[in-house]
Amino acid sequence: MKSISCIILAVLTFTAVLPLSANAANPKPTTYVVKKGDTLSRIARIHGCHWKELVRLNKLKSEIIAIGLELRLPGASTPPQDPNITTIKINSKQDPATLNKQVLAKATSQNTSIIVDLSRQRAFLLVDGAVAINTPVSTGKAGNSTPKGMFKITERVESGKTSNKYDDAPMPYWMRLGTSPIGLHIGHLPGSPASHGCIRLPKSIAPLIFANTKSGTPVSIQDQWEAPTPRPPVMLVSQ
Repeated sequence: MKSISCIILAVLTFTAVLPLSANAANPKPTTYVVKKGDTLSRIARIHGCHWKELVRLNKLKSEIIAIGLELRLPGASTPPQDPNITTIKINSKQDPATLNKQVLAKATSQNTSIIVDLSRQRAFLLVDGAVAINTPVSTGKAGNSTPKGMFKITERVESGKTSNKYDDAPMPYWMRLGTSPIGLHIGHLPGSPASHGCIRLPKSIAPLIFANTKSGTPVSIQDQWEAPTPRPPVMLVSQ
């Protein structure tokens, strides 16, 4: 009986001091921060994947990557969904619209503005500079491009507005920009520029933008816009 106890004790002791396997000691990384000289091909080769996987996983618009960009790697778990973010699918060709309920709740129509990004075919409703709504749009097609610049909403018509130039086409939730014939309104989004110059909005998003803007709300139409990066909180260190 004593010898059996000694054997069991020896086995337990041996097991306890066994080194961790390489995988357990060095878990597979889930993200990678781009460094100077990196390319997608190099990063993919290091982490045993194809560069196209990185493009798809990170929803990159091109193969050009900026230093400091944090990339998700294949096999990484999907980050938990922010309970404040609501996602709305608009079509099969564009990323869905997102609503930040926490930011949108602070909208007063006095503190909102709109950004239209022509290159990405997106519009953003900002509340005090923070993104409350990020939605796909359809802007002017070739030959009828949407004008770039700074505008203010000058006319708002929730229903009954029709085009006096294009076969009385309905334009619900109409928001005219300056003195131009261009405005934002509900329209078909095929996934690319397709309008005669106006900014077409999804029918599920237009009422929200309309409700949180007013005559005088600024609208900026740009080739490309980058959302501001939230600033980290200031840490006070006691002396």
